[in-house]
Amino acid sequence: MKFIPTLVIAATVLIAPSRADETEEATEKLRQGATRYIEAFNSKDAKAIASLFLPEGEIHTASGEVVSGREAIEAQYQAIFDEDESSQAALEVGDVRFVAPGIAVEDGVVHITRADGELASYSYTALHVAQEDGSWLTARVRDEARDLAGGHAKLQALDWLIGDWLIENEGAKTYISFDWSEDGPFIDARALSESPDALNSRATMRIGWDAAKETFISWSFDIDGGHNTGTWTSAGDNAWLIRVEGVTADGERLQATRKVEVSPNGQSFTWHSQDMAINGELLPDRDIKVVKRPPSPTTDAGE
Repeated sequence: MKFIPTLVIAATVLIAPSRADETEEATEKLRQGATRYIEAFNSKDAKAIASLFLPEGEIHTASGEVVSGREAIEAQYQAIFDEDESSQAALEVGDVRFVAPGIAVEDGVVHITRADGELASYSYTALHVAQEDGSWLTARVRDEARDLAGGHAKLQALDWLIGDWLIENEGAKTYISFDWSEDGPFIDARALSESPDALNSRATMRIGWDAAKETFISWSFDIDGGHNTGTWTSAGDNAWLIRVEGVTADGERLQATRKVEVSPNGQSFTWHSQDMAINGELLPDRDIKVVKRPPSPTTDAGE
């Protein structure tokens, strides 16, 4: 069963937007509705996803397949979840436009990490319709091909990441491997952490170019379901500032500023975590040194 690369977003609002302030409020609530879809996807609740559609709602996939009606949508998602119970989703809402009274069009990208650690990203366009009771339901979601050719050229600025890296900290070791993605202009990373005092853990990251914001974006997922999104900006020669927002595996809100400083020879970089907060509670700043290592099949984070 092939994964349907679509994102469905629906939200409940009090009234259909008719003035600027109402439009702003509706836009925000539609964006919040994206979280509801992610929660339903990550909890494998196909019925909840189908309920976000109109009874006659449709999904048009990039391959030309059309899935029509709530029952068919629920069945399709249930088949997806039965095949891969561990897949996790994150999203980037790009734009919400009110094209007519009670009609909104939304564009964005959904990012899926599967049980085997494979990452995939898809664009979508969703049409939402306001209901008489003030709620919004999705009439149609359409996958569209994306022109990503320029992204690879932009990512050359981060090609120093490509390779295998090691973090050693208080007896624990983390092996990280960065490589060019096989399914688009992205840099993908896999990390394996080993500690004598705790269970091994894994995480994945994808870095891409956001043409609208003209900056790099990263999406990270850990094995327990935590995820975050980072916005990268240049901080001078061989340095990057990353603004991070996300959710831990326990459902706590994470915010942090991370600065990456690369050594002149490119064989190491320092990862400064600053202003990090969990549910608003500040945590101590941390500096971590990451050192390049020769590839080793016995410690490759991708195995």
